[in-house]
Amino acid sequence: LCELRGLGVKNTTKQFVITYVLYILNCVSLSHRNLRDFSLDNRRSATKTFYMMSLTPCPFCRADRTREIRELRSPFNGKTYALHACAQCGLEFFTPLCFEAAIYDNERVQGYAEFHQGRTAVPAWTNALLRVMKELRLDVRGKTCLEIGAGDGINYAAFNTLGAIPPERYHVVELDAKSAQQCRAKGLTHVRNAKFDHSILPQMPHRFDLIFMLEVLEHQTDPKETLHTAFALLRPDGLLLISVPNRKRFFL
Repeated sequence: LCELRGLGVKNTTKQFVITYVLYILNCVSLSHRNLRDFSLDNRRSATKTFYMMSLTPCPFCRADRTREIRELRSPFNGKTYALHACAQCGLEFFTPLCFEAAIYDNERVQGYAEFHQGRTAVPAWTNALLRVMKELRLDVRGKTCLEIGAGDGINYAAFNTLGAIPPERYHVVELDAKSAQQCRAKGLTHVRNAKFDHSILPQMPHRFDLIFMLEVLEHQTDPKETLHTAFALLRPDGLLLISVPNRKRFFL
């Protein structure tokens, strides 16, 4: 457990983040799912490595200067993105910093095609988080839960192995409409097909005991706002549980 600092969270609060990762956040707008289907040879041929200072601000700590590392051409839309690194907070992110919604619908990334069909195998990162939760003896029974970016809802069944969570106490926010349909097919009734940002706050009926954000934070164009919004929905003694990819050892 590591206390979250630098986000306006007081030291005395009992809000914590579990981050099952060796390094700080991965790239923000191009996800690990995009690159997972991208062979190493293609990655080498599509990138140009260089180091230069940039006036592009950091989307997390707002530092006004970052270091431009390399360019990468996406195999999914043919666009070129520049990878930046912030010396102040350590975040790496791509520009243009934009969300490409079409990547979900066109299913060119195999992972999203699997979401739309409904996966049967629990992801490795979910199993890793389950081990941590068991070690911490986290009791999910009777808890009101929110999963941000739930995909096809497969994590709901996984978390139920730690104790029964009635579907009416498990809320989901999922941007991809086809994945949201899979969540409903699994019996979940509180499924919001929407982008997770501050605009969703008025739609939420209450605060939550547990909020899950697994392999989601690295997709956000404004990760700081995402965390602020999550904490606004968390009860004072609640837990926000996060996993993000390891940017240095991608397939770890």
